[in-house]
Amino acid sequence: MGLLFMLGVIAVVFFLVKSLIGGIGAAVISGVLLFVWFLINHHAGTKGLVHANMRAYFVTRSQGSTHEYALNRVIRSRYPVSSGNQEYVSYSFHRLVDGRSRGERDDLELLIYTIFTHESGQPPTKELENKTFQMIKDSYDSMSSKYRLSLKNRDDAT
Repeated sequence: MGLLFMLGVIAVVFFLVKSLIGGIGAAVISGVLLFVWFLINHHAGTKGLVHANMRAYFVTRSQGSTHEYALNRVIRSRYPVSSGNQEYVSYSFHRLVDGRSRGERDDLELLIYTIFTHESGQPPTKELENKTFQMIKDSYDSMSSKYRLSLKNRDDAT
């Protein structure tokens, strides 16, 4: 739906600009507009994926669940009807972690990165990998401070 809307907007922009500067200029401006829209949409989609999975983890942890249960909940909430995707992401994640927990933060970051790479369908470039991990780290810092009080209170009660 968003793509169809944007294509309609670009068509309108093309015809408006065409009458002012001609067909070639209108095509260039429309192409640039489409490219910028794609970049913004891609970034927003990646950020949304990171935030949604991070939130699923922290909400589950703040309700008193264990770290391992919360990680599994992230996978189940991301793929509620696809047991194949659940199994693939779980297997890939556990291969990365190799049975050794590096701590809650590192485990969660690796799980979200595993989901990201699974959904992108191809191994990311080093630059994209670094940007994605930075986005995950920034999101973790933001969300952990939001949920810190509820996690601390739960930990104090046990």
